[in-house]
Amino acid sequence: MFQNTNQNPGGQTPPNYQQNYQQNYQQNQGYNPNGYNPNYNNTGNNGQDEPTASLGGTRLTETHLLIWSIVNLICCCPPLGIAGLVFSVTAKKQPTREQQEKKLQTAVMLCIIGTIAGFLFDILWFFFLLMV
Repeated sequence: MFQNTNQNPGGQTPPNYQQNYQQNYQQNQGYNPNGYNPNYNNTGNNGQDEPTASLGGTRLTETHLLIWSIVNLICCCPPLGIAGLVFSVTAKKQPTREQQEKKLQTAVMLCIIGTIAGFLFDILWFFFLLMV
């Protein structure tokens, strides 16, 4: 009375598209079934580390210097904060890694001078207010 409509004409089994897709992916994408892909690059910049500037033994990245420059701009010494911010932002646009690190090192020096100058100004201002 009822016919099974799931059978293919000619008795052939349908292709397994999911299995074909997985085999293609494994062959073309460097897939490793253990979950590790040796071709995967998580740095986002073609396998190179992000350029850094050093402060003593600490390595400061562009992100650290951007934050420090913004804090200098708002709290400590606005002119040196602006200069540090400009050097931090323009460092990424330099063609070579050495030029990038030189710009970041300049930004570090501007941030150090701006922070020290801002604290000295705040201390002198505090003592000035006590005397008046």
